[in-house]
Amino acid sequence: MNTMHTNSNIYLIEGILLIILGTFAISLPQFTSLGAGIVLGFVLFIGGLYKFLRTIKLKEYIHHYILSMASGLIAGISGLYLLVNPIKGIYLMTILLACYFLVDGAASVVMALQSRDNKYWNILLLSGIISFVLAVLIISGLPYSALWTLGLLVGINLITYGISITYAAASSGRFFNKV
Repeated sequence: MNTMHTNSNIYLIEGILLIILGTFAISLPQFTSLGAGIVLGFVLFIGGLYKFLRTIKLKEYIHHYILSMASGLIAGISGLYLLVNPIKGIYLMTILLACYFLVDGAASVVMALQSRDNKYWNILLLSGIISFVLAVLIISGLPYSALWTLGLLVGINLITYGISITYAAASSGRFFNKV
């Protein structure tokens, strides 16, 4: 038996909770964006500081210690920047996300056009067009789109994952047999 089947009630509760949290995140995208920026800032700062200090302590054992120290330093400084300037950090993350969507969209369109012999090439083309449109929408809405973009995407992710977990748990059959 798999974990989903034997613990479907736990997964069902998780899925419902994620849907609720995702709805909250979408209804207050500015707070969600700010929260995501601050959490990322803490993770980068603490992780970068640890990596930098660990590399100094174990310098003689690490052949690439300069790169490791630089990586830790960059992560730590980036995290500190996000913590000190969360709005500017959210703005930067939104620009990077838009750039990702732009490049990903272009790559998907090119791959789709090169794969026209595949009967599902149009789905890849549609995905590329959607990514490109998202990039244009985000970029054209700057600086205001930076306030809601990350929060909206986090909320959408929470809801879709919550729906998939809820569906998987409910369809396992064990939950309905226990009720």
